[in-house]
Amino acid sequence: MDRKQSSRLIQGAVAGGLATIWMSLFMFGSKKLGIQGEHPPKRIAEFAFALAGSEQSEQQKLKLNASAVAAHLGFGMVAGGAFALIQPRSSSKKLQILHGIGYGLLVWAASYKGWIPAFNILPPPERDRPGRVKSMIAAHMVYGAVLANLMKGEPRKSTVLLR
Repeated sequence: MDRKQSSRLIQGAVAGGLATIWMSLFMFGSKKLGIQGEHPPKRIAEFAFALAGSEQSEQQKLKLNASAVAAHLGFGMVAGGAFALIQPRSSSKKLQILHGIGYGLLVWAASYKGWIPAFNILPPPERDRPGRVKSMIAAHMVYGAVLANLMKGEPRKSTVLLR
């Protein structure tokens, strides 16, 4: 990986972290409205704690919440870095935003139709509570739009992942 690709990767990770914060604000809003139910990152952290055999003491619950936040932020940063490396060239900001939204939807599909139900953390979307499905799709669209909007400069024609 050359210096320009490393810089792009870092830019994507930072943008991914910021986009995750905006996405999380959207998720908190949908929970306040009673649409979403329990946040998926918390369910994922509960799964990881159960796998590790952790007990559910008050101290563990605090660690669980902190772990859920950290894991969600970290996942968003990794996904942002990946987007930076594969982001297609765009002739306009609108097209760039559409690429970001598409990427956010791809992350949602890989997670909520892929590894999350495979580990029995949440049911697949067709069996989950409808409000959570719709709000998580929208939240991932927010993530992708913010991510793409924060990415500056023209993406490279050839990227590390395509070589």
